[in-house]
Amino acid sequence: MGLLSKASELVNEYYRCPPSLRTVKKNIAEFYLQYASFNGIVFEPSAELCIKLASVIGSAGIALPLPNGYPLVLLPARLDRELIAARLSKTLNIKVAFLFMADSVENALLKINSFTSQ
Repeated sequence: MGLLSKASELVNEYYRCPPSLRTVKKNIAEFYLQYASFNGIVFEPSAELCIKLASVIGSAGIALPLPNGYPLVLLPARLDRELIAARLSKTLNIKVAFLFMADSVENALLKINSFTSQ
């Protein structure tokens, strides 16, 4: 299953039932299996933003919604998260809430903790 179709599946699942922290952890773990070190971008909540992000990101990464509605984008570490965040922000007219780099699932969950608490 490609990353874009996985992202679309996650977005559709979100609109049926918001994801739990367990679902977010599972998706980050799946991404971690492909990329041992990765970048994350958290955007301010916006209606249907994950669908737009998934289509713009394509196969470069994955977009998934966090429990509080914040979209999270995961990218391989080799990509410049600041440049991509700036371009996505300008293209989609959205605000970046937080940028991070992680080398484990636990590290990523610690960094996005304030965006996942309900």
